[in-house]
Amino acid sequence: MSSSSINSSPTCKCGIEDLVKISLTSDNPYRRFYGCCNYPTNNCNYFRWIDPPLNMEKKVEYLKNMNEVLETKNQALEKKNQLLEKQLEKKVEAYEILIAEKLEMEKKLRMCE
Repeated sequence: MSSSSINSSPTCKCGIEDLVKISLTSDNPYRRFYGCCNYPTNNCNYFRWIDPPLNMEKKVEYLKNMNEVLETKNQALEKKNQLLEKQLEKKVEAYEILIAEKLEMEKKLRMCE
């Protein structure tokens, strides 16, 4: 096998060198594959795995890691949501005070007329 065939990507029926892509599915997490760079804009569905399939243990490990990441993100979003709710409450209170002051001023103006 020549070094050029080792270093070059396969080509599909489009005649363009295929891209190395990475699967982000739970069935094939981070598994590399060749895919047509024109997909899905044309009818070329060229696809070939580069990496061997993951065993169940690796898939479970990946899903556990993803779960931890999502839980951490969820906790951060919950904290941010609480902070935003407090900020909104303060703004609503300030708005209500301003409306009450406006109404009081309008009342005083009517009395002066």
